[in-house]
Amino acid sequence: MTLDGKQVHVWIRDGKYLARGRHQGRAFGQQLGADERDASGALRRLLVELEDGTFQTPSEARQQQVKAGAVPRSSVRHLCQVFLADKRKLRGKKTAADYRNRLAPLIEFAELPDVAKRWSLAAQVDREFVVRFREYLHQRRVARNGRVAAEERPHSPGQIFNILDCSRTLFGWGVRPDVHQLPSGFANPFTKDLAGTRPRKDPLRPMVFPMQRRMALVEQMDVWQLCHFAIAMVLPLRPEDYTGLLISEVDFQNRILHFGTRLAGWDFNKGQQTFQVPFPPEIAPFLRMCMGDRRDGPLLQQRTVFEQRRRPKLPVTLAADIQQVFDRALAAARPGEVQAKQDGKRIFRRLLCDMGGVSPDSLAKEFQSLLQRDSAGISGRFYDLRGSVTTDLKDARVDHLLQLYVTGHSLNTDILSNYVSIRLHDEMAAYFQHIRPLLETLSKRAEQLGIV
Repeated sequence: MTLDGKQVHVWIRDGKYLARGRHQGRAFGQQLGADERDASGALRRLLVELEDGTFQTPSEARQQQVKAGAVPRSSVRHLCQVFLADKRKLRGKKTAADYRNRLAPLIEFAELPDVAKRWSLAAQVDREFVVRFREYLHQRRVARNGRVAAEERPHSPGQIFNILDCSRTLFGWGVRPDVHQLPSGFANPFTKDLAGTRPRKDPLRPMVFPMQRRMALVEQMDVWQLCHFAIAMVLPLRPEDYTGLLISEVDFQNRILHFGTRLAGWDFNKGQQTFQVPFPPEIAPFLRMCMGDRRDGPLLQQRTVFEQRRRPKLPVTLAADIQQVFDRALAAARPGEVQAKQDGKRIFRRLLCDMGGVSPDSLAKEFQSLLQRDSAGISGRFYDLRGSVTTDLKDARVDHLLQLYVTGHSLNTDILSNYVSIRLHDEMAAYFQHIRPLLETLSKRAEQLGIV
């Protein structure tokens, strides 16, 4: 009974303690827990809330945008678990996995015996904890790609920043009123002076694949490589953009590639931007050869499917077939597999591979095999083609806003986009003239291989 005469009855049901009473003329029931000690503490908090008028029934508490009640006495590991569960629901499986990998060193450090003794709770983390954690990261050695037998190396400066920045996000999330995992007065110790800033690339760095270098690679390509690397050699697109291209998104009459959100929002590009990119007539034969006699489906294909040595697992002929296949895949997804739109995108991109499409990873692997056969011995990543082509756009004096547009970046960050119209075809025509030697090399190699 409270001091003002309100009665609360405690019951035991299925081994759990349950408190029942009346509040503001309505009956309520609230679980106290299975452990007697925890239930006793929960009952005391309940009586205090009833006395001071802050009590909310469970149904009312679920409707509040700001959580009430005592802050959990969470360890760093538990705080990470709650954070990752929230990100899994909001951002999808892949993003949650990235966060988990970046928070693993934080959990590992927090559970060291001397650290856990001093900072047993997440709310106790302070500046000294972060300073020691930074020192730990600089001394920590990891195997490349997580392979146990691989040579261990120190973290790169970029990865150290990623880990510290993710930890800063974790504690900033925990102190939010709607999350209520840390006290409202908690000061996030992962400040800018300790977490640092993201390392910037050297603006004077040499181009990895200048035009002459790309021309030399074109001269060594076979038919499949020429058809599937032509876009990357000429246009500054992300690999996931053009590997996800559908045949219906290629306008051969106006020579335009269309990119944007599809499948009622389930599939989208990185920036969730809708944009168009013109392509020169010299690469149209490669796109048509990729298309073949198909009416729709992924434009680019796996080598075995392209060479007709294997049929795709899920053959499609119409856009309606793609929608039906995706709808069936969503319906057949395991419980909990699709919790965010990013999960739907992951399912669709996997279906594209089942339809015979090629993935960015397989293109990158094929590109590395091409580099290994090259006599010049220049190393680089497949993704470096994007930066090299973008540099050619700049050298061709293409407008900065158009560079943002055709690379799939948002124009909202530039106020000039509200006042300036982009001359897409004129600017890109000037760029195609700038790379005329490369386009002629592509046409010459196509003629040698019988591509018309």
